[in-house]
Amino acid sequence: MTPEKRKILTLSGVFFLIFGALGFYSFLTGKFQLCIFRIFTGLPCPGCGLTRSFLLLLQGDMGNSFRLHPLLLPVLFTLLTAFSSTILSGKGKGKKNILLSFLKFLHDSKYFYLTIFLLLILQFIVRMLLFFPGGTEVMNYEKHSVIYLIYSFFTQN
Repeated sequence: MTPEKRKILTLSGVFFLIFGALGFYSFLTGKFQLCIFRIFTGLPCPGCGLTRSFLLLLQGDMGNSFRLHPLLLPVLFTLLTAFSSTILSGKGKGKKNILLSFLKFLHDSKYFYLTIFLLLILQFIVRMLLFFPGGTEVMNYEKHSVIYLIYSFFTQN
């Protein structure tokens, strides 16, 4: 087996193992959850609410989209920057594309991704201090978490 095929097989195995565990968790608890951080800790992660926020944005509901995750637009811009600079930068040689040049500049910058990461962490801290628990539907504690179940097991009389 070639190293490339071994790598693909290993990544496929890890993928199915993770999603199998998530499916098993969903089966046991009756709750569908994709966030591994939330499954283990019960706490919302810095990205909690991004998917629902994106779906609300697609439906044109900017207010509720912003309420669920105020950093959706910077995160989408970051993803656009990362994908366009790596995938599209080789296309259209000879043409000056200002947007691609700008996105490539951001991608190559030392501080762009660090700034977005720090914004996510800052936003997470503010949300936890102001809205946890119960500020929005994504800011609730998940009592079916692994840590809570272990704690409950050891504290039962």
